[in-house]
Amino acid sequence: MANHQTLIKELVTAIENQGIDGFINMATQLYTYQVRPRLNYKNFYQRTQRATQPLISFDEAIYYSSTFTQEHVDRFRHVLNNLGTMVMFAQKLTVIDYGCGQGLATLTFLHYLQQNNCIANKVIDIHLIEPSSITLALARQFILAMAKHTQIQVNITVHHQTLAEYMTNPVTVPANMTTLHFFSNVLDIEEIQYHLIQLSKYINNQQGEHFICAVSSYNSGFDKFRQGLSRFHVIDERFSINSYRFNSNRCVWTRKAANGQSLYAQNIA
Repeated sequence: MANHQTLIKELVTAIENQGIDGFINMATQLYTYQVRPRLNYKNFYQRTQRATQPLISFDEAIYYSSTFTQEHVDRFRHVLNNLGTMVMFAQKLTVIDYGCGQGLATLTFLHYLQQNNCIANKVIDIHLIEPSSITLALARQFILAMAKHTQIQVNITVHHQTLAEYMTNPVTVPANMTTLHFFSNVLDIEEIQYHLIQLSKYINNQQGEHFICAVSSYNSGFDKFRQGLSRFHVIDERFSINSYRFNSNRCVWTRKAANGQSLYAQNIA
C-alpha cells in the first residue's frame, strides 16, 4: 500500500495537470482503492461529528475530499457568480480563507478565474486559517498546484489557528488592496458562531475594498454575521442547485440537490 506522501504527490500531480476536476477524480480513486478498507461513512461521521470537527488524519482528508469536493465547488461557485469584472480582472488581490480545510474555496476561486479568462498577470496573496495542521498543509500544497495549473502567481501565508486565536492578531490588509473574505461551510460550526459578530466588525472596520463570499447550510449564523457589517451592502439568499456527491458506501456518483444559503457583501465607499 502506498504511503501518504506518495498519495499526496498523486493528488498534487492531478491538480497540476487537470485542475480541480483532476483533484476530484484522484481523490475518489484514492478513497476507493486505498482508504476505504480503513475508513467508512459511520467512522468518519462519528469521529468528526458530521464533519464539523477538525480532521486529524490523512485518511479523513481523503474521505472528505472524495465525498464533498464537487458539492463544495458547485455551492461556492454559486456565490462567486456575484463578483463583478472589477474584482475579477484586478491584477493584485488578497484572499483570506477562514476555516480553509483543504483550501476548497480558494481552489474554486482559482478555477473560476481560469474559466472566465481572468488569469493574465494575476498575483494573489492568500491567507489560510485552519486549526487542523494536516488539512492546512494539504491546502497549501493543493493551492500551489492549482496556481501552477492556472498560471496565477500566489503568495501563501498559513495561520495554524482557531478563529478565536486568529482574532487576537488578525491580518491588516493595506488600504490600496482589494480583499476577498471566503467562508465555505464554516458558518455552520458552533465554535465559529461564537465569534461571528466580532469577526464581522473586524472586517467592517478595515480600509480598502472588501468583498465577502460565504456559503453554508441555513442557520442563524448569517444573521449574527450581518450585525457588524454596517458599511457593507449585503445580499443573502437560500438556494438549491444541482450537484453530485460521491457515495462512499458504494463508490458511485449520485445526483444531489446542494441546498444552502449564500451571502455576498461589498463594502460601501
